[in-house]
Amino acid sequence: MTGSGSAQGGEEERLAMDPVVQQPQPLGAVKGQVVGHKRKPLSDINPNTSDRQLRPKPSTGKAVAGSKAGGSSSACSSRSTQACSQGSECSNATTSTTSTAATCARSAVDPIAESQETEATVTEDAASKADASDNPPSDAPAKSEGKEEEMHDLVISLHPPTPPAVYPEREVLIHSRVKEGGSCRPLSPTPDGCDIDGEDGGDEFAVSEYTGEIYTFLRRRERASMVRPDYMSRQDDINHKMRVILTDWLVEVHLKFRLRHETLFLCFQLMDRFLQDNIVVRNRLQLVGVTAMMLASKYEEIYPPEMRDFVYICDNAYTRTQILEMEQMMLEKLRFRLSLPTPWSFMSRFCKSAGKEGDKAFLHLVSYVAELSQIEYGMLKHAPSMLVASSIAIANMMLKEKECWGKAMQHHTKYSLSDLTSCIKDCLTLVRQAHSTANEASPKFKAVHKKFTHASYSEVTSLPHEHVSDVFVDLMAA
Repeated sequence: MTGSGSAQGGEEERLAMDPVVQQPQPLGAVKGQVVGHKRKPLSDINPNTSDRQLRPKPSTGKAVAGSKAGGSSSACSSRSTQACSQGSECSNATTSTTSTAATCARSAVDPIAESQETEATVTEDAASKADASDNPPSDAPAKSEGKEEEMHDLVISLHPPTPPAVYPEREVLIHSRVKEGGSCRPLSPTPDGCDIDGEDGGDEFAVSEYTGEIYTFLRRRERASMVRPDYMSRQDDINHKMRVILTDWLVEVHLKFRLRHETLFLCFQLMDRFLQDNIVVRNRLQLVGVTAMMLASKYEEIYPPEMRDFVYICDNAYTRTQILEMEQMMLEKLRFRLSLPTPWSFMSRFCKSAGKEGDKAFLHLVSYVAELSQIEYGMLKHAPSMLVASSIAIANMMLKEKECWGKAMQHHTKYSLSDLTSCIKDCLTLVRQAHSTANEASPKFKAVHKKFTHASYSEVTSLPHEHVSDVFVDLMAA
């Protein structure tokens, strides 16, 4: 026994002195306390002692357990007659304590090793449980379904995920449902000759699968967000003529800054929504208009004009502070709701239904009629989608198309020609007034007419329009 003890002591001393083979320091030693041991106070440590000598001697769990068990057994046997049982209990407790301390020390020094060891333990437990479930002993009860589900959760599949199924080309019948008016109804099948999205099945950016739902949602939103056509009756200091002058000036500002079409239509909508609920004096009406243009520019443009540009365009009638204060007030009154349908929201879709997708000249002509409708206060009674549909019908008449309002346009716009009768008549009146602007007879459409005389807008104002009324009368008679 003496030889084996000395050999074991020499092995421990060699491990302690070897700089390569070093055991990690227990976690309790870092905090000043180790389970089962008391750390020496700093006053008792010899300052000449090296750091290596202060480290605890490494030992295996069995050796520590044996030494602890021996000491605990002798101590317990001197106190009572049940020394063996108490010594066994002390040995088990000391073994578990030592193992816990060593595990904590390893986790503090190397957390990656701890995670790997934990994963290995979980894998071994799962494997042992799987073997036990495959070959259960004769007297072992059957496992419950809950434990089997837990076992399946521990298994990590190394196989690649199943690739998604390749669906066939887009079908004409869409089986999705759209919630409208509180009830869900299936989308109606597309009639023959009305499928304008057949070539967009493989285009991810066309989102043809959701186009019907998108425009159904826009039509529902436009009805809820339309401006009251008589809101000027509540204003004390301004009237609809002042609004015409303001909108005509905003068209010039829009052309000066070279902004997008969406910005102009959104500007008109923000201005009207603010005026219908707030009383504005005459000398601040232009401030409302330029602030609406600034908000629309920030929402639609990539590089909106700067604040100093808006101050300059107003001829320094308003300061930077006044514009910022009005911007804050408008956003609060509008409750920050800037994303509502405008006529431009339906422009691309309705032009596509007319078979004019990508035709810039046709788009400019429709935009010309639609912008004229935004200048006139009396056109607020018509929905934005109806204004665009009527503008397309008038453009087809001006271009003398064979089919001014076909089946595809009626299907996708949800308007028949009889539904557009009143709006088309009003738009034709505006076109005639705008063409008389060249003779200075009606200056309220001067900016719009001048804008669309440019070559960049296809010079659509030069197209004849006198025959449009006769064509429309013949269509209604048919």
